[in-house]
Amino acid sequence: MRVEPSGQKEGFLVVNETISLIMGRRSIRTFKPEQIEEEKLRIILDAAQYAPNGGGRQLWHFTVVQNQHMIEQMVKGMIDIMSNSALARYQQKAADPNYHTFYHAPTVIVVSGVENAKGIEMDCAAATENMIIAAESLELSSCWIGSAELILVKEEIKKALGIPEGYKPFHAVSLGYNSSRTAVKPAPRKENIVNYVR
Repeated sequence: MRVEPSGQKEGFLVVNETISLIMGRRSIRTFKPEQIEEEKLRIILDAAQYAPNGGGRQLWHFTVVQNQHMIEQMVKGMIDIMSNSALARYQQKAADPNYHTFYHAPTVIVVSGVENAKGIEMDCAAATENMIIAAESLELSSCWIGSAELILVKEEIKKALGIPEGYKPFHAVSLGYNSSRTAVKPAPRKENIVNYVR
């Protein structure tokens, strides 16, 4: 059957709803202030915990941040870090008065893993991917915030967030409802990136 992923005008052949969700999901950077429903949040967290992980050890931890004061404190910390960075792109972001690390999302989920555990960053990435696909299936928008690690690894932030001792934050996800009616188009997919050995 022919399915058109959300935000894309040109449809392409997919085999089921799951593939359609994966291909149709986009990173969203405009969120409504309204909070997401508890039931949807629970489903997203359950999906994260069913991600593949090395040896089935499940050496991860998920911190749900919905306290807006705490979110703003993290943004302020990010601005301070980027302002003092040697990277011009960070300095430019910090100087932008509209910059907000989490795009004003009402919910931020921090994904942490046991420090120095083999393959833990891959495990946490798999859990993060599960969360954003689950969110898409529930008509929620998301954005994977990789740069948030800069502020999340600060000991005072880890303590304020209640991240367990011995765990390192790797990823953050902004979650909420998209406030924009403009469809986000996908960037063209690169060609010649697959080869076969048969």
